[in-house]
Amino acid sequence: MPDLTLILLVTLLIIYGLLALNQATLWAGPSFMIKQIIWIGVGVIVMFLVTFLVRLTTVLAFSYFFYIFSIIFLLMPLIPGLGAGEAHRWVDFRIFKAQPSDIAKLAVIFVLARYLTERYAFWDSIKRFIFKWIRSEDKFLLLPPIQRRKTDDPVIIIESILITLIPFLIILAEPDLGTSVVFIFILLSMLYIAGVGLSTIIYLIAPCLAISLSIILVTGSYGSVGWILMVILFLILIVTFIFFKQKTVTIIVVLVINFVMVSSGPLIWNYVLKEYQKKRIMTFINPDEDPTGAGWHILQSKIAIGSGKLWGEGMLNLEDRELSFLPEQHTDFIFSVIAKKGGFIGSVILLLLFFLFVRRIFYLSTEAKYQSYSLIVVGIGTLFAFQILVNIAMTLGVLPVVGIALPFVSYGGSSMLMSFILLGVLLDISRTAK
Repeated sequence: MPDLTLILLVTLLIIYGLLALNQATLWAGPSFMIKQIIWIGVGVIVMFLVTFLVRLTTVLAFSYFFYIFSIIFLLMPLIPGLGAGEAHRWVDFRIFKAQPSDIAKLAVIFVLARYLTERYAFWDSIKRFIFKWIRSEDKFLLLPPIQRRKTDDPVIIIESILITLIPFLIILAEPDLGTSVVFIFILLSMLYIAGVGLSTIIYLIAPCLAISLSIILVTGSYGSVGWILMVILFLILIVTFIFFKQKTVTIIVVLVINFVMVSSGPLIWNYVLKEYQKKRIMTFINPDEDPTGAGWHILQSKIAIGSGKLWGEGMLNLEDRELSFLPEQHTDFIFSVIAKKGGFIGSVILLLLFFLFVRRIFYLSTEAKYQSYSLIVVGIGTLFAFQILVNIAMTLGVLPVVGIALPFVSYGGSSMLMSFILLGVLLDISRTAK
């Protein structure tokens, strides 16, 4: 039986989302609601197909081809006539539009699950697939439930990074900084579950934080606070060196990499980041600097959230049309609508549903029958958790504005369909759980 708890939680999230969407689109009539209900219906059908008809062992066996296809698909928006939008994030098939990054996320999760389970060298694995038929019954797919055994093999870590780096760089070049970052979190979580030590995970996170802090220092907005945070980062590294008794070579390599990352901040700010990305960062730091321009989204979102107070204005109030002041209220800023209409209580209920949903996913990873399944569940759980946290933090002004939807709640066919596909994979794995 598929996990009924997951199904119940998703059902409640969808109902919550439809109530919020109804409030957010009163000005547009029923068209948005009708389209969303249609996409939910299509998503449910696809979810059942994935749950009961797709064999995950077969998908894992073909995961390298799936990965290569996703890379080609990521490059398609750059082809004249196929790309949709200025940022080249969508492929326009005339009948519908698709976002290749959604496919790439799933492909990376599957290929990492396979690679970290069998732990052959990446390129050797591809050769084995091309020159020798790999049956779906191969024993590497059916190893017993995962047991964390520390393995800081540099080959495994480097090749896992390479697998993730290719789609990361393509999506970053589209440019889509918000979506590209999720690949880092998927990689780190799956490496940790596969047995990579905590110290190594810290060393992998540190350069990302070093670059972020360096960029903040370039803006000059936080003054001495940025430098204090940078010092704290290096103190954490030093404590890690001492606690885990690292070798001198490891210490030197880690420090050199982080110093290089710190030095690269000005180069990234001046030559890599697009103008709109710089504007989003500056708006995040100080939205009051341009309240009618770049800071409009964040300021209006905060106003909407604050105006909800404790109980809100009512999720079933059909008379209020004041939400027209909030940009993208039915997509990226749907949480602001929930906070305004449901108040603090309504927001907490939604957060509780999401917490239980993500918690249930990670619990499923401990119950999965095979190692590869555990890794897939962790990857999907990390993806959902990242989307939830970033979307809500964005509406609160805690993170810069990025185009990441709230799973099962935000309006949008592509995000809704992808969420149901991921749910179908989870339900399929839950059917074989211990």
